[in-house]
Amino acid sequence: HGPSNSTVHHLHPIGFIENYSSLSSCACNQPLTEEQLQAITNASQIENGLFSRSAHASIRGTPVSDFLRAINLAMNAYDITECIDKAHFLAHVALETDYIKTTQEYKNRDGSIPAHWHNYSGGHDYHGRGLIQLTHNTNYRAYSRRENNDGTDYDANRGLVASNLQVATDSACWYWRNGSAWGDMSTYAKNNDFIYTAIGVNGGFNHFLERKEFLQELASRLKINLCSIHSDKTFDKFRVSESALHTKPNGMRIFRSARYFGDANEV
Repeated sequence: HGPSNSTVHHLHPIGFIENYSSLSSCACNQPLTEEQLQAITNASQIENGLFSRSAHASIRGTPVSDFLRAINLAMNAYDITECIDKAHFLAHVALETDYIKTTQEYKNRDGSIPAHWHNYSGGHDYHGRGLIQLTHNTNYRAYSRRENNDGTDYDANRGLVASNLQVATDSACWYWRNGSAWGDMSTYAKNNDFIYTAIGVNGGFNHFLERKEFLQELASRLKINLCSIHSDKTFDKFRVSESALHTKPNGMRIFRSARYFGDANEV
């Protein structure tokens, strides 16, 4: 039966196919959407702008549309395009940015410099910036030497990693693929090795359970269960005996030293 009024409704065949495809397929080679982003932020952020706790006015209140444009460009540039790779990447981004509220590590509540900042190579001003918290002078210099750099020296212009949206997103994708001392995180994400990607980003396992909860929500919203490659992956438990971490020097020592893992194999 058609509509009760006399208006003729036309369905554009291409648009219909694209809309149907987005509903019935995973997020591989598809741009991140606002609905998917809601897995790692909240309604207030979506409505009023992202990075509400950033120290930089230039990025505070970023419209969601601007962020999506920047993160999609960066993920495409670094070939973070498979649904499961995006899910792992964004789960860590969520924690490192305090749910997309900041682009750099917070100071103490009284405004003083946290003690651990002094442990960074180069000193406290090499604290974490960007969506995955670029730290240490060695990493700022390596990011400056990346293939697609326009000549900017990020060792001398560290603040740009936190204050410029394109740099904040690009640096995170660069770190995911090229910056971690633990290797290319996409390789491990595609194997669903969440234990390994956690240490690759964090250097340990801080907030591991929260990261895992974000991964589970992202896996649902990015429809990994519909993926022709990764539909067999599950996200409720991860075994260290199946992780590449157990083959790495000091890997198991670091894992066992995490205060809430103990002798557990399954987390």
